[in-house]
Amino acid sequence: MELGFELRHVVVILISVLATLINVAIPVVYFLKKRRVKIVKREEYYRYIPLQGWESVVAALGIYAMGAPKESRATEHRQIDAVVQNQGIYGAAIYNVLAPHMTGRSGQFIERMLTEAKAILVSLDSWKRSYGYGGVGSFFKTSVVIEILDREEEMYALGIRASYVGDAGEIGLAEHLGIPRTLIRSSVIVEGNPGPGEFVFNFDNVLRRLRRVRGLNIDQQLTGEEIARTMWEDEYEDGRVELHRDDQFVVVVSPGRVGNHFVYDSGQGTNRWVIEDAILRGPLAESYNEPGTMDAPTLVITVKSSQGTDYKSKPIWRSEEKEQAIELASRIADAMR
Repeated sequence: MELGFELRHVVVILISVLATLINVAIPVVYFLKKRRVKIVKREEYYRYIPLQGWESVVAALGIYAMGAPKESRATEHRQIDAVVQNQGIYGAAIYNVLAPHMTGRSGQFIERMLTEAKAILVSLDSWKRSYGYGGVGSFFKTSVVIEILDREEEMYALGIRASYVGDAGEIGLAEHLGIPRTLIRSSVIVEGNPGPGEFVFNFDNVLRRLRRVRGLNIDQQLTGEEIARTMWEDEYEDGRVELHRDDQFVVVVSPGRVGNHFVYDSGQGTNRWVIEDAILRGPLAESYNEPGTMDAPTLVITVKSSQGTDYKSKPIWRSEEKEQAIELASRIADAMR
């Protein structure tokens, strides 16, 4: 009887110790164990209208200036609304008569714009100009970008962004022309349940999942610890680590929605993240929408063109290449679920 009593106590003690060990170990696997991943979603970012031939660029800007896509006048209408609110109808009437963007001639304005752009694009692959109050008509408070996609095929990318409405005018113009915009990147956003007040990324688990993705050739020498350490040491950049590169695409992984990496006092930075082998942990990010609450941590895996630089990848304009990039991102998303 005494022996049975002692054994029962031994069992209870062992269970207690085991439970303690499990609780300690839980943060290590908080992220990217199947039951811990909340959401995996894919997002495509499109910008620029691909146009073949300089004449197409001229024609597209002329159509935009005429207000064919209704969004092209949105910034101008917002400005007039603001004048009405501040100065009344009479003030708006005077504004319509005297404001440069209301009285200028869009044809001459576009001609000057394109003359400048064409001269720059002889030696450079990109031209950009931001117009403030001097922008005429549809180009009021608007930035215009023209990039060369392919010199041999005379392919250009036209970008338009305006105050208040962003790229709504560009979207409207692309729809009016019936031309799909170029793909800048396809991203897989992996959202996980946080650990106790912190994010915890296990990059051994990440690599194990990604090495199974068809078409993704990750260097066998790359380790989870190397990824964690690169992110941990990266004080001034966004912690991107390259996983794959070929003639078409590059795939990078980076922290998404997490707490600030460094805090600064008198110019001295303190690293708030902690590295433990292949584990990277750190504070959560406070919610923009609900102050006082913390957002779930995210990890972002991005597919983009391998042409260009680390900071500006080349827009993907060919339909088949866009489909291939999105398909690769889809396979990555499936592996992370």
